[in-house]
Amino acid sequence: MALRCAMVTPTGADLSKLEGIATRGTPVMLVDREAGDHSLSSVTVDNVAGGRMALDHLIAGGCARPAFIGGPFTLPQVSDRARGARESAAQIGLDLSVFETDELTILAGRSIGERIVSLPENERPDAVFCANDLLAVGFMQAVIMFSGLRVPEDLAIIGYDDIDYAFSTIVPLTSVRQPADLLGRTAVESLLAENASGEQSHRDERFTPELVVRQSTRAG
Repeated sequence: MALRCAMVTPTGADLSKLEGIATRGTPVMLVDREAGDHSLSSVTVDNVAGGRMALDHLIAGGCARPAFIGGPFTLPQVSDRARGARESAAQIGLDLSVFETDELTILAGRSIGERIVSLPENERPDAVFCANDLLAVGFMQAVIMFSGLRVPEDLAIIGYDDIDYAFSTIVPLTSVRQPADLLGRTAVESLLAENASGEQSHRDERFTPELVVRQSTRAG
């Protein structure tokens, strides 16, 4: 018997089409995204906790002017990571500068990096948390190519996702790692179980990310 199911990572806010697919009998699993009303099954990572984790690490390394880089904020993953970072900074009375990007790409990171390194020293962040590793890679390129700043001595950088390329950047990138294998395995197992039962019994699983420290940040 053929299996009918869908595993999706939405990039927009409107889930109505996916909800319609589920209503017609095809199990749908959201990956790295929750349905706020639990109308669809999901496997996610606690991105708010990941944002706090990133900022806590930067603060422990002595940063006094932290910044968050990411966007668009219509993406729940981006807004949640920024929210966690804000909470961490606020706990010790630090302001978190926010630089919004239109996309989560290396080119977007390099563009915002050129802008940031050109700021006066008293306005320039001394540590940045990028919403994903691609932004962080582009940002690091801008720092190294267009300034005399040192990573991490003058400007610490942390990313998110811990992609394969993160450890092989010019300065190996500290990142918040998502348990990708666990997410995928749990999503498939849940979909198979829902498909076998024939019932729309939605399951929500949330996992905790892990900080992977490399040379792009200062030791706490």
